[in-house]
Formats: sequence, C-alpha cells, structure tokens
Amino acid sequence: MNVYAKARIPISMFQSQTYSCFTHLLEQIIETETATEAIRQNLRSRKDFSASCAFSSLAYQQPYGQRSVEQITWRDIKEMLTLNGHGLNLEDLDAQLLIDRFDRDCDGIITISEWHDMIHPTY
Repeated sequence: MNVYAKARIPISMFQSQTYSCFTHLLEQIIETETATEAIRQNLRSRKDFSASCAFSSLAYQQPYGQRSVEQITWRDIKEMLTLNGHGLNLEDLDAQLLIDRFDRDCDGIITISEWHDMIHPTY
C-alpha cells in the first residue's frame, strides 16, 4: 500500500491561481531535467570530452593535510559563469543552489566523485 495515498489532498482545495502556479512549476522542473539529460547524453557521445578535465578546469585546489583536494564551490561556479558572460545577474544563492543540486553529502562542495555521478549517472 502506498504510504502517501493517505496524505493526498484534493485538487479542489487549491485556489485556481495556486494550482496553476504549481502546475507551471512542475512543468519547468520536467523541462529542466529533460534538457539536463540531453546535455549529459551529448557529452557522453563526444570523444573529445573528458569529465575529469572539465572538473579540473572548474575546481579549486584546497590544501588538505599533505595533499590537495580538488573541489567545486558556488564561488567557482559563479566565477566561471561570470568569466564567460553568463553570471552577471547570478545571485550567490543561485550559485549555491547549483552546487546543492549535485552535492550528495551536503558539505557545500562538489567533489570529483560527485561530479562524475552528475555527468555519468547510474539509473
């Protein structure tokens, strides 16, 4: 039995404007996920694309004990987008949300393993 079936709220409880906004939000999420998957597939098919090289071009070298750890932070995302003319109106929170989308362990950074999982997910 579906646990969530008991928690369903009738659509009639929403005001029409709320329902319309919610429907639009879901459509936007689906469109974004579809576009993201198309980009992943395109990258996987390119022989000249290296996920590791792409990560290294974004990553900041953080000293960690006696070794360096490469990681991507929201600042790295914002800097890369700004340098390429796309981040002029990007708020810090928006850049953090991009990191949060793929940050599995919620430490505020994307590691190389999280990056590879984002580029080459297993379904």
